[in-house]
Amino acid sequence: PLLSTWTRVVRYAYPWWRQKEIVSEKRRLEGLCPLTPEEATLTLRALGFGKETQIYVASGETYGSKRRLSALHAAYPHI
Repeated sequence: PLLSTWTRVVRYAYPWWRQKEIVSEKRRLEGLCPLTPEEATLTLRALGFGKETQIYVASGETYGSKRRLSALHAAYPHI
């Protein structure tokens, strides 16, 4: 809650911030959100990437942290 309040304040503080209100569920249905770690795992496997592939997670703290990254880490231990 505190982070979402802060991000909302920042969005309205800067006129160049294009989208003021973000509804994650709607954006996800429109295909505008990044893949979840689970979806990334399925996609990488489908594209033929093997366990030796090194993965770099370019983000801040992942939603659900270790629990959400477990499938990706199990499939690609070089994370």
